[in-house]
Amino acid sequence: MRRVFPWIVAECAVLGSIAYGAMNYLSFGHIINNAVIRAKYYSLAHFGEFVVSAFLNADVLTLTMAAGAVFVGALMLRDAVRTYRSMLVGNFARPARVI
Repeated sequence: MRRVFPWIVAECAVLGSIAYGAMNYLSFGHIINNAVIRAKYYSLAHFGEFVVSAFLNADVLTLTMAAGAVFVGALMLRDAVRTYRSMLVGNFARPARVI
């Protein structure tokens, strides 16, 4: 746990800073509202078109923030899976060496 905990804290800090930067740069309320309207009144294919066109029309800073959030989210998911597997095995001393 001593080896994994600092990484989890660092990943949360990076994800928080990305979310804070996105909060100042984007209006998530409008984006989510438009996505819900597309999904509710049109088909899921229109929702997919909306998501793809939103990312294709975004500028570089937005794409960088989205890629960073996906990357850190994947790292957090990996750590959660490692911890879960170590709990199943019963090896609480070295959770990073299970996989």
